[in-house]
Amino acid sequence: MSPEWRAELETFSKMSTDGRIAWCGRAILALTILARGTYLAGTDDVVDPPRLRRFNELTHRIAGRQAAIDMDEATIESFFALVGASTDELGVSAALLEQLRSCAGG
Repeated sequence: MSPEWRAELETFSKMSTDGRIAWCGRAILALTILARGTYLAGTDDVVDPPRLRRFNELTHRIAGRQAAIDMDEATIESFFALVGASTDELGVSAALLEQLRSCAGG
């Protein structure tokens, strides 16, 4: 896990349940915006189907965690490892972290 995602994990671990739910919501919103580059605006044309699918799968996993927000610490760490690796693969790790921090006021 990158140092940036390790720091985000530490912040998330200290949040209340409501804070964790909000974090997941912000992540989902940011990912939908970041995924816009996978299709041609104003059309139904997808220009990068594999990348769009990876965005979709990551969004699905975050939404699933949001639905089951009461995670133990080991589950939280593996969740952040997955999010960090997935966003690195998509090339949007820094952008997502920036969105999460700006929405949280941090």
